[in-house]
Amino acid sequence: TNPVTGRSWSRAAQADTIVTVNGEALALGTSAGFQFAGAETSKDTSGVELRLVFEHAGRHVRAVRHYVCYEGAPVIETYTVFTGIGGAASLGSLNAWRLTVPRGQLRWLTGLPTSDSGTGFTLQYRTLAGSDRLELGSDGRSSESVVPWVALEVEGQQFFGGIMWSGAWTMTIAASAERLDITAGLPAMTTSLAEGATIEAPHGFFGV
Repeated sequence: TNPVTGRSWSRAAQADTIVTVNGEALALGTSAGFQFAGAETSKDTSGVELRLVFEHAGRHVRAVRHYVCYEGAPVIETYTVFTGIGGAASLGSLNAWRLTVPRGQLRWLTGLPTSDSGTGFTLQYRTLAGSDRLELGSDGRSSESVVPWVALEVEGQQFFGGIMWSGAWTMTIAASAERLDITAGLPAMTTSLAEGATIEAPHGFFGV
């Protein structure tokens, strides 16, 4: 919610990230079998942090969802740290964030190809209609095709979000009814998580 204007941007009560564990896509929440193990907070000179801890004993995974806010910046940084518990697991398609927001005009930036044709970093506009779907991303360097960022303007106000990542990434914006479902993260991939090992997923950000 924008505290200045009072506009609420969220259009769905759902987990804001998903992860594939042992081949099954799971939302990070109790509806997918995770148990909520507690919340932690901390504060330092740069800002404040909230950590939500979830455990899935059957999948051998502990997931800590981090939210960080910095003074003077209208943005939330978020990421998930996974730890193997009670056995090994496989993780796939690591997701930075997913949110459902109102329809509006989308903006994004083209990237800069390594061949440098002089057409990089060009602002693009599109308004999705019906059940349209927009796929953004890169197969190599993160800004080679598209910069990993998107903005949405609704009645003069703006939502934005992206991924803090230097490699391949993907972002899907799907229209349905009066909303847009935005999912940002890594392309299809799989990695192993040994018992006691830790994997930190790419950091994402969003704000208004």
